[in-house]
Amino acid sequence: MIILPGITLVNSNLHVMFSSTKVCMIMVATGMASLCGCDPVRTTNQNFTIDVEDAQGLPVPDAKVRIKESWESWQTWGGGTAESEKSYLRQRWESDFVPWLKGVTNDQGKAVLN
Repeated sequence: MIILPGITLVNSNLHVMFSSTKVCMIMVATGMASLCGCDPVRTTNQNFTIDVEDAQGLPVPDAKVRIKESWESWQTWGGGTAESEKSYLRQRWESDFVPWLKGVTNDQGKAVLN
């Protein structure tokens, strides 16, 4: 096998060029992500309206309404988890981590919860 010095030099130069190109591309991609920014983490709220009626279907004015995400929906997160993890999730659910949505009905029995 014959190794020619010129080809080795070209091969070495290409390797260096491609290595520095990879580094430059990574730096450009990182810079673009930094300049463009990512979606910031923020809390969003969405209000919704609930109608409260009595047994005859009449609106109930001035009723205090409280709703919280169900414990059953939180249990699906822990699917096949250990009891200790379910206990931890239950503590989180019972704490203020999962807030109660509150509102008071108006004369038409409608409450805006947030």
